[in-house]
Amino acid sequence: MTLGKNVSRLRNKKGMSQQALSNTCQIAISTLQKLEYGYNTNPTLDVLSAIAKALDVSLDELVN
Repeated sequence: MTLGKNVSRLRNKKGMSQQALSNTCQIAISTLQKLEYGYNTNPTLDVLSAIAKALDVSLDELVN
């Protein structure tokens, strides 16, 4: 599974919208959308850490 699809799956599992997740992570919604849609395949560690924390998963679970 790609990183973007995994983020989307975990976000939906938590019942969060893209807007809610981006607000919680304090990242631009466009950053999250690009990640989920596969346009950004190399996000920063800060972005990944914020998303993992907001989704209450480990970095390993987020990226694998």
